[in-house]
Amino acid sequence: MGFNFRKSINLGNGMRLNLGKKSASVSVGKKGVRHSISTTGRQTTTVGIPGTGVSYTHTTGTKKAAAEKKKKEAAKQSAKLTREQEKLAKERQQLEAERAELERMKLENERAKIAEEKAALERERRGETAETQEKRRFSFRKREETAEATPQPQPAPQTPQPSNPYSSGRAKKSY
Repeated sequence: MGFNFRKSINLGNGMRLNLGKKSASVSVGKKGVRHSISTTGRQTTTVGIPGTGVSYTHTTGTKKAAAEKKKKEAAKQSAKLTREQEKLAKERQQLEAERAELERMKLENERAKIAEEKAALERERRGETAETQEKRRFSFRKREETAEATPQPQPAPQTPQPSNPYSSGRAKKSY
């Protein structure tokens, strides 16, 4: 058996000071209804019918309640972290897509520059200047305009040939 200590001191007006081995508490109330507050944070409310032994006790601030509260808080924090991680993952994907699009645009710009430089080198190799290029474009436009303006000759209608059911349709060679 373990060593126990408990002492209850009546302070009057329905107040009582309770001393124990590990904590102390103060109780307020009369027979039938009592509320107690402990130094460990435990609060107990008891309601009963005097003389019958029937009562109801509600306790808050116990280790079990604290553990449950802590578990709920941990679950909330975990859910919050999960939501933040999902949000960050979405942002990361969006940034990667934007980065890929920028790389694609850079490559397209570089390809266009290279094509332009290649065309300039080709013109330079042929000895063309900006003036000769403009003349060539103008003459090409003129040729297009004249081609559109000139009517195209229509093919002559063919006359129907009498058909021979016994011939293959080819002319016979005579020697």
